[in-house]
Amino acid sequence: MLISLIIGGCVPDERETVNLKAYLPLQEGMTYNFTGEGPIHPGLEREIMFTENSYGQILDKGTGTNIVLVYKVEENRIVKIFAEAEFYDENNLIKKLEEEAEVQEVILQLPLEEGATWETNDKKRRIVSTDKVITVPAGTFYDVIQIKITSLNQENNNKSYHYYAKNIGLIKQKTIGENFEITLELEFYGL
Repeated sequence: MLISLIIGGCVPDERETVNLKAYLPLQEGMTYNFTGEGPIHPGLEREIMFTENSYGQILDKGTGTNIVLVYKVEENRIVKIFAEAEFYDENNLIKKLEEEAEVQEVILQLPLEEGATWETNDKKRRIVSTDKVITVPAGTFYDVIQIKITSLNQENNNKSYHYYAKNIGLIKQKTIGENFEITLELEFYGL
């Protein structure tokens, strides 16, 4: 009987179900502080201002401006449906946007497999790795998803890498251009 278990019963037929909410946890009041290196963006504070259903309104406070972003976590993808710079308001935009939500950019989508690609908002995104170990000031994270983002515009040869940790979200972002490099790393997160 032991031999039949070893030979026939050890390999599962079904793939593990992935809940993309784990890569953009939407908990109202949660803040993420990023430290940075490069010619701009010496740091960033990200706050989840409002959440409703599968929507989240996030405020990014940088050194130059505030940017509000509204995301929707769908079953097979995470999408950005709104972005506005110079946002200094405390209003919840989700209700208004739910009715007229248009996808501006697909941030992450299934399958979460190395080599998976998609094009969105004049960019190509490719999953480079699903098992990175990344250390940032906030700690060491395992099974991190690394995404490479390149422009579909031939004149723009910048490339970015985004790193997502399960149950945390974005932990690192690196942008490399012809004469510059900008890195943001998660320094602190919490309520």
